Amino acid sequence: MAVDVVLVHSIVSQVVGDKAELNLIIPVNASPHDHAMRPSEAYNLSKADVIIWVGEGLTPWLEEPIEKLAPTARHIELLGLSETQVLPFS
Repeated sequence: MAVDVVLVHSIVSQVVGDKAELNLIIPVNASPHDHAMRPSEAYNLSKADVIIWVGEGLTPWLEEPIEKLAPTARHIELLGLSETQVLPFS
């Protein structure tokens, strides 16, 4: 299982506990907007069976690597869920 950013990692880790290995794709100190993926991060993405990411609004560069590196994984884009409420920027 892989997640894009540390906030999503924190939430998902509380849900899955020790039932799944959870890999963080974008390091804590990196900008999610324009991160250049390292080979180790690409490897973790390619091995994931489930990928949970915020979506194109936060990590626009991540959609293509997800499709190419993990085509058979289940992709959950949080901004694409009907349950996600997006608040206006203020």
